[in-house]
Amino acid sequence: MMTSLRRCLLLLIVTACLPVQAEVPRHNPFAQLGNSGGNSRLAASASSLQLRGIITGSRGSAANINGTILSIGESFRGYKLLSADENGAELLGPSGPVTLELQRKGDTTNAR
Repeated sequence: MMTSLRRCLLLLIVTACLPVQAEVPRHNPFAQLGNSGGNSRLAASASSLQLRGIITGSRGSAANINGTILSIGESFRGYKLLSADENGAELLGPSGPVTLELQRKGDTTNAR
């Protein structure tokens, strides 16, 4: 009995010491079913893009655009995410570069 308890404790300690790596979800898990907010091949206009959040960490940055999480270099509706930081996100679209800023309370403009 004591040996099996020691084995369980050892297994628990070893498991707790293993590094944990979380994956960034590639889509909004809370989006309504049937929502076409995913990676579409159709180009969107810059004014239809909404920056909902920025994620920064040791593994790089990501941006939540229209409910879709994009890592640097990934594309959404014809726009490629070039950079993301606490100030906003820079994308490259069919008409050139687009800067998205986090929408502040009372502000209705997002792209410039």
